[in-house]
Amino acid sequence: MLERTLLVMVCLSMIACEAESGTEIPVLDASPDATELVDGGTPGVDRARDPADAQAIDAQIAMIAADAKPPSPAPETTPMVPLKSYGEKCSTNSQCESGVCLPDEGCTRQCDVELPNPCRAEKAFCVPVENVEFACAGMIDTGNDTDDAYVGFGDLVTRHLSTLKDADMFTVVLRRLEPLLLVVIPKGGIDVSLELYNAAGEPVGIFNRSGIGGVEGADVSSETDRQIFYAVVRNVGHTTGSYQFGVERYR
Repeated sequence: MLERTLLVMVCLSMIACEAESGTEIPVLDASPDATELVDGGTPGVDRARDPADAQAIDAQIAMIAADAKPPSPAPETTPMVPLKSYGEKCSTNSQCESGVCLPDEGCTRQCDVELPNPCRAEKAFCVPVENVEFACAGMIDTGNDTDDAYVGFGDLVTRHLSTLKDADMFTVVLRRLEPLLLVVIPKGGIDVSLELYNAAGEPVGIFNRSGIGGVEGADVSSETDRQIFYAVVRNVGHTTGSYQFGVERYR
């Protein structure tokens, strides 16, 4: 039944071509006893059973049958997984928006250790890590002001503690093997403490011995020709004011 229907469709197509070209195309008689061409032709010749014609018809039927197949279903797509932001748990770099994952910290980002307090917004330290050199990690809150500084031997800077909870971070880079002194000199009767951390953000010590208006200090030394410490000067009194922070030779 399907082949007969397809054959009729082929014939209709041939008739349409005849109408466009103006050329008559012989039409086969569809009756079971037909052995001659209907519109002219050679009597007694059964053209419907000619092998060449049968092959051509079979080819056209196959083409029509192929076109009639239902379309293949669209391939399934894997839904996109949103990338993780700073602080979210991760196991690989590809999971993070920044492309940096510290399994013990979560997603983080690269930082430039030579900039003052480069991870202030994240309330973190800029620590050395594999593959990306430095990235934000750990926890340290120094407020939102920009009094932080990158200092070395011989530097002496003046800063201001503007609120009772204000704190300033100093990235101290030591390039000398001899012992050095980190010193905080308050002005105006304020009380300060000096917090010292190593390059990984691990606490070394807190120095708060002198009380109101007293100088605080910590001696440090480098085991290499370039070692980083983080020094945080924090207001621990009841007034605000200025102070000086310096790196000098240990006396």
